[in-house]
Amino acid sequence: MGFRGDAVIVQTQELESLLLLQEQELELDKLRIAMTELASGKALEDLRDEILRVAAEITALRSEVEELERDQRRALEDLKLVQDRISRDKDRLTKTAVSRDALGIQHELETLNKRKSELEDAELEILANLEDKNKGLNKLLESKQLLETNFQNQKSQMQQQLENQKRDFRELQEHISKAKQSLPEGLVDLYLAKRKRGLAVGRMLRNTCGACNMGLTASAAHEILSKPSDELVTCPECGAVLVRN
Repeated sequence: MGFRGDAVIVQTQELESLLLLQEQELELDKLRIAMTELASGKALEDLRDEILRVAAEITALRSEVEELERDQRRALEDLKLVQDRISRDKDRLTKTAVSRDALGIQHELETLNKRKSELEDAELEILANLEDKNKGLNKLLESKQLLETNFQNQKSQMQQQLENQKRDFRELQEHISKAKQSLPEGLVDLYLAKRKRGLAVGRMLRNTCGACNMGLTASAAHEILSKPSDELVTCPECGAVLVRN
């Protein structure tokens, strides 16, 4: 980089290197954003929410199962009491010789047998309901296990991806540092000053600036293209350094 009067003189290869430097820095910015996104764990939020939702369903269904199991125990206790009473009444019936007492015992047995039938039907209904609830609970537990396995797998993959990105980031930083050292200090300073405002370099394609994608007027394009190939020129729209083909 030098001067010819007021004009800044720069080699074409230096401008190409400057354009490559910018591309590398843009890639570095993308990597930085990607690493921040990965490190935040946002990609796992939906899966984490789904696990929590299934866990809440499991808790609710377990409560229903426990309530049904309590109902089953109560039904069995009531049934045992009725069966014991029936056994005692049958024993009494075989021992009594009084017709009136026998009729009373038989009537009580009819009532107890009816109650026994009701309790058995209730128990069967509870068992059927309990079986359905347990099946649903097992499905939810399997679903939760799959979700948790998927969560851990994705988390491991993301951690590995993050490590790879960190490695790429460090390597790219080294390339950028070496690229800056290989360029004239004045050109790097100019690049850094312009980079603060946006893209610092753009390839000129026909009448368009590759930095701002603005089409130049015919007169502006003619003025730029008429300047010596080793003279540094900038875009009249955005001020980016132009690399002419």
